[in-house]
Amino acid sequence: MHPWAAAASERYSDMSQHMSGRPAGPLGRKALRSAAVAATLAACALGQGGSFPADSAARAAQDIPARFEPVAPMARVTPGDTISGSGCTSPLRDPRDGTELRLERAVSPRGDYVAPAGRYGMEPNELLRVDCNSGSVIGIVRR
Repeated sequence: MHPWAAAASERYSDMSQHMSGRPAGPLGRKALRSAAVAATLAACALGQGGSFPADSAARAAQDIPARFEPVAPMARVTPGDTISGSGCTSPLRDPRDGTELRLERAVSPRGDYVAPAGRYGMEPNELLRVDCNSGSVIGIVRR
């Protein structure tokens, strides 16, 4: 069982025992375990249980701008070297030709963006990792 699911199951068991004043019976434990598994699957479906590859796993991108710009001009902090906010901005735009990137997942200050097929040397099932504070490219990672 995944450590996250085991911890959730333990919390449910503790809560059940606290509410009834005695340990949950076999049926109660089974229901609680099922609820923990369901919660784990739901978290994975939402992308919270998935992996976020390390920057070291990224390979070099090709023909990239010095940095991507936020589409909303007010999201750029003067003198133009950082992007405002504590999270990742979407969409980002290639200032050379207007190509837009859409954020797929993020672990701040890194964001993995979907780019048009074939751009920046990307293969199918790959994302472009961008530093969300500067808009500079880190590399290409697996989806």
